[in-house]
Amino acid sequence: MAWYNTNWLYRKKVTITNPTIYNGRPFSNLTNFPVYVNLAYMGANFFSNVRSDGGDIRVTLADEITEVPRELVSINTSTQTGEFYFRANTLNGNATTDFYIYFGNASATNPAKNATFGTYNVWNSVYRLVLHMDEFSPAGSIQAGTAFINSANNTYLPYMLGTPAVTSLANGPLGKSLDIDGTNYYMSMNDPVDMTEYTFSTYVKPTTAGALIVKNLGTNNSSTSFSENLRISGTTFQHYYFDGASVTLNSNLGALNFNNYYHLAGTAKNGGTGYLYQQGLIATATDPTGTLWTGGDTFNMFGRDGSSPNWFTGLIEEFRISPIQLSYDWITTESNNIRFNNFFTVGTLETGPSPNLQSLTPAIGSTGNAANTNLVLDFDQNVTVGTGNVTIEQIPNLNIGGTFQGDLAELMMLNTLTDSDRQKIEGYLAWKWFGGNNNLPSNHPYKLYAPRI
Repeated sequence: MAWYNTNWLYRKKVTITNPTIYNGRPFSNLTNFPVYVNLAYMGANFFSNVRSDGGDIRVTLADEITEVPRELVSINTSTQTGEFYFRANTLNGNATTDFYIYFGNASATNPAKNATFGTYNVWNSVYRLVLHMDEFSPAGSIQAGTAFINSANNTYLPYMLGTPAVTSLANGPLGKSLDIDGTNYYMSMNDPVDMTEYTFSTYVKPTTAGALIVKNLGTNNSSTSFSENLRISGTTFQHYYFDGASVTLNSNLGALNFNNYYHLAGTAKNGGTGYLYQQGLIATATDPTGTLWTGGDTFNMFGRDGSSPNWFTGLIEEFRISPIQLSYDWITTESNNIRFNNFFTVGTLETGPSPNLQSLTPAIGSTGNAANTNLVLDFDQNVTVGTGNVTIEQIPNLNIGGTFQGDLAELMMLNTLTDSDRQKIEGYLAWKWFGGNNNLPSNHPYKLYAPRI
């Protein structure tokens, strides 16, 4: 059995279930896929051994050693809940994939966000913007964007235009949701570096018909020349564009129930085919408008649906933007991961390997001669000695005498013990360890004075 690091005392295997069980068609392998782990499914013995701040959580590949980046959004060891992500270097599309989550190191701390195995490297190879609403800070400036934290790199941050009527956090299915009561305001982000294609995805609970999800304004923010919207028109998730006239591209995914959370996603590409996703279902249309951005444009989120009076109201759990057109397999797997509790299974608690004796000094031959110098035992990992008795068990070719307590140790290594030798040892230990002869029987030859060995 391999082990990541012996300073970590425990681990659990996490097995990602074959994604094809959710839609019945083969999936391609996915590279650098961020896996969401609901820590509530890690079990009580995880929360009783992990640090209260989760700083000791580490993840490895199936080889049990190779570490991958991770992000801890939240953890509460009292309520046994938390939101956690790690990067799957490869996620097998047609078979299970194993990973190991290590924990139980009291001195470990959370990696810095920009560290090799920190938050940014979970996301930044695929995403430009990742918002976990747990990290929204009402104390920050929502107009300047400092109320938001971008897990992808924190360079691109949305800000809000207008004054929100309600901007607070509510309990959501993953962690916390941003609860907004739309009244003449929306989120916006300047010119996402002229992306020629993009994917947005969100896990959201809209509470009003006719709300905007995202809108990109092309040709220097002139909506009369071009805008492309993904919106809820009535109760239908819809893709349409405006280029002098409003044209619906696709909206055949079924009505939304405003009492539920939905995973919604959309993609677009210059001169290419756009796709709309609702809970993994897909609608397709060719976008006739061509260019998405031309520079100096904006990307608006959760605002007004066209010229109607309906502003977005509801709960926003997750929001992500990728500068590439992510595949059907990727978006469906993301939706399955967020929505289904059985996307992964968690194994039983495993403990680290027992210490192995590497060397013994001084080396004692098979004759069993007594050692009259310090005994040094060299193990292959840290060995913690508690306050109770510690037993040193027999090593081949050596007979090692019994136990010692704490740091008071006297070891006699003899091949055989005569009655005289035994009495000397008993007498010496009685006087040495306990400061007297109280533990010796009245007829013991060293009852009145300690032996000299």
